[in-house]
Amino acid sequence: MAKTAVGLFENSGLAEEVVRDLEATGFPKNDIRVLGESREMAGSGLMSTPHTDFEMALIRDLTAFGVIEADAEH
Repeated sequence: MAKTAVGLFENSGLAEEVVRDLEATGFPKNDIRVLGESREMAGSGLMSTPHTDFEMALIRDLTAFGVIEADAEH
């Protein structure tokens, strides 16, 4: 059964270091994905809130990976 692990990092440099460590221990590069909030968060429409748009996209991506929606929302 496939499993998903999620980590939150304070900066992109630390996330990149973790990716290198995962690859060095044998995780295939195609099995590792880094999602990040863009520096300039343009909204998706007139009534959108950029941060909320990012959160919704993140929840959608996590559930696509198999994370239960309630867990993805947390």
